[in-house]
Amino acid sequence: MRDLRSLPKVELHLHVEGSARPATLREFADRDGASLPHGMGSDGWTFGGPLDFIDNYLEERAAWVSWRGIRILNTTEEGTA
Repeated sequence: MRDLRSLPKVELHLHVEGSARPATLREFADRDGASLPHGMGSDGWTFGGPLDFIDNYLEERAAWVSWRGIRILNTTEEGTA
């Protein structure tokens, strides 16, 4: 049997704030009547520099908490916990 410590390792998580498609963000915002981060345009993100990137990140993070979308991502089937 092979020693597990010798096998290659991979990262097994991701951050939804940075990996969600713009279309998904728009879908959740439209469905829940919420606003998108100010840097979200019709073609994706636009940032005015590093501080603006951080402002958009914080706006998106707050939106995930308020949108029903985050609860759906935590379920096996939509509507069940």
